[in-house]
Amino acid sequence: MNVARRRLALVVIACVLAALTTAAAGNLWGEEQTRADSTGTYSPDTSLPATAPHPEARCPGPGAPPVHRTLAGPMVAVKQLVLTTADGVKLAAVRVGGGGRGVVLVHEDDSDLCTWWAYARRLAAGGYHVLAFDLRCHGFSECGRRRDYAADAHAAVAALRAAGAARVVVAGTELGANVAVVAAARDAGTSTGAVALAPRPFDVPVTDESGPRTIAEAVPRLRVPVLVCLGELDAVLTLLGEAWRVLPRLCDGRGMDALTEGPDSVEPHVAAFLAAHT
Repeated sequence: MNVARRRLALVVIACVLAALTTAAAGNLWGEEQTRADSTGTYSPDTSLPATAPHPEARCPGPGAPPVHRTLAGPMVAVKQLVLTTADGVKLAAVRVGGGGRGVVLVHEDDSDLCTWWAYARRLAAGGYHVLAFDLRCHGFSECGRRRDYAADAHAAVAALRAAGAARVVVAGTELGANVAVVAAARDAGTSTGAVALAPRPFDVPVTDESGPRTIAEAVPRLRVPVLVCLGELDAVLTLLGEAWRVLPRLCDGRGMDALTEGPDSVEPHVAAFLAAHT
């Protein structure tokens, strides 16, 4: 009995010592964190966007190995980012490639930056500086208190310009196409063009803020060229001003489908537009 009690006491003591050691380590980490923060040298980001996996692990093709193993072309530099919008929302993003020719990629609704990942790598291998990101309340991005996808696009453009891209085109599919056009109209002078693949109806708002909220409201304020591939015959063609160039075919299905290889692909038109405006 005494032996059993003695063993139990030793176990209890060991547990207490372990707990004290862990607490002490936690206190030391907290003190170190405080000291580093006070000097401005350490500022850990514990937000959800900071936990986003690397896109090569996050964005494998369906039933296929990770994208970086399936894409042809040279490997390009990849950097994960956390963007902060004007209203304080943190967004998960990835920047790939480098140089002064910039492209921001905006995904459709109910998706994330993986929609564009393969194409982002392709653009970067071709010499473009590319940034793809998760819209607020999508993927690994925070939701914020209001809808303002235009602010998300502005944060992405600003980040890419700060990284050295002198000219930036914003490209989007479906809802992202609407975001690209509205952002180009709302923030004049920061982007040099927009690509809209299969936009949703022109009266769909992408922001709750004042100013142009829809494509219909944005068109009169556009000062940059826009390449649009219409997804529906009932699009309001009368709204297309001189700044717009309409592709000679409709974008059938999801916007990214229009970039697939084949005789109906609009990719050559997109490539020519990017080359001309970045």
